[in-house]
Amino acid sequence: MKKIFLLFISPLIALMIATCIVHQTASHVSNQPLNIYLVRHGQTILNTHSRIQGWSDSPLTATGIAQASTVGKNMHKLNFIAAYSADNQRTNDTARLILKNANDSVKIQKLKYLREGYYGSFEGDKTTTYTNKLPKVYDLNSDTQLRQKYSSTYWQHIQNAYAKLDTSHEAEASSKAVSRFNTALKKITAKHTHGNVLVVSSGMVTMEWLESQHIRIDTVRMLPNNSVTKLTYIDGKLKVDYFGSEAFLK
Repeated sequence: MKKIFLLFISPLIALMIATCIVHQTASHVSNQPLNIYLVRHGQTILNTHSRIQGWSDSPLTATGIAQASTVGKNMHKLNFIAAYSADNQRTNDTARLILKNANDSVKIQKLKYLREGYYGSFEGDKTTTYTNKLPKVYDLNSDTQLRQKYSSTYWQHIQNAYAKLDTSHEAEASSKAVSRFNTALKKITAKHTHGNVLVVSSGMVTMEWLESQHIRIDTVRMLPNNSVTKLTYIDGKLKVDYFGSEAFLK
């Protein structure tokens, strides 16, 4: 009877030990961070002419190409496990240049959810045309007043002002642009639990999303082209390590 008992209990003990090992391994992995290096695309032709560039697109300038290449060289030790860009030329080219110069061969996955906000009939217009019009949507006289009154949601209010002024009613409200962006990040964080991931998107939607996460950001300036915002997820909790850093450009 003792021999039979041992024969039956041994597999049970083995299973318990194996389960314990798997559990410990899984716990160890879950405690490792997922680092998302969120990059604004390189300078484009429309950027140099101060044109509104939401879903419209234009090629990178020589400066944009050179800066993206420099960022890549300075990221060569990160060993990206994945890379994502929006489904447009400027973000995809930026991601490609970064990976090439980082000697990283991961395939770029395009996500339409990473697009900039859409500005409807204002696409391609000069940004200066609306500098004084946007504050008036909120019964304010200047951009300075707009920044002061809505310091924690300034970029969302800018997006919403465009949406309210657009007579074609096609421009996106901030909530829609942010929801898209959030969907992209949820897809990425669901697929990757740890390691370094490159994500290339645009400036306004990134700023709006950060505001929606109640993260205090600089309202004085737009994110510089090719600047890096580092997001860290540990056990699903978000931390912004730095915002709009140009350290990788040096």
